[in-house]
Amino acid sequence: YDLLATDDGILAMGAVCIDDECGGAAWWSEDGLEWERIWGVDPDNWGGRLIEVDEAILSFEPPSWTSPGGTEWVEVPVDDALFDHPDPDGGWAVEAIVGLEDLLVAIGTDGNRSIVWVSPDGTSWERLPEGSFYDGSMMDVTRWGSGFVAVGPQFSLAEIQGPTPGFPDESSGPMYWWSPDGRAWHRIESTDDDTVASLYAVVEYRGMAVAVGQTGVWWEGRAAVWVNESPPPPGE
Repeated sequence: YDLLATDDGILAMGAVCIDDECGGAAWWSEDGLEWERIWGVDPDNWGGRLIEVDEAILSFEPPSWTSPGGTEWVEVPVDDALFDHPDPDGGWAVEAIVGLEDLLVAIGTDGNRSIVWVSPDGTSWERLPEGSFYDGSMMDVTRWGSGFVAVGPQFSLAEIQGPTPGFPDESSGPMYWWSPDGRAWHRIESTDDDTVASLYAVVEYRGMAVAVGQTGVWWEGRAAVWVNESPPPPGE
């Protein structure tokens, strides 16, 4: 599910199924070539998004788990109300987590709507009220400039039929969000209004925001890269 590079090596978090039991597991490598499983299978933890917090490692996809080095894990209780869903059969998926100074920002989606959680330390979490980030699906987030940028696909409502009638879950275009502090989010208007496309991942590289995804509908799309060289000034 996720990778975390540290000064000592690489930690991978995922899941393993043995016979009829599936659960979370972790692997460790000092060089990326040789790997050993250092934890699992735990049926109560399916693994999550990894981040370092105050010399510890946090795995967040509720519940939260912390570890001093990735081998021994302790569960951190998380308020279930933070992950309530309007559909009794629905649920949120945590897609990415990033930190900036004394704030952790986790983003996720239920498939066609976004949600943002914030935490000062990885143990106590707050779900932000629905705002400009609600429409569309945040799939990835990264630090950029003095704040954060998130990307994802934009899904049209079923009654609108989207760009491909009969496929309301097909993305109608790329979406971008900017936040100066992790709490206030602003949707960035796309210059690709006529492009059927999806964004899946974003990273900061040499001052640029570089996002990857595809253009076109999923069954005949082509890989694509988007680049923005100018992060918004602080406070905007």
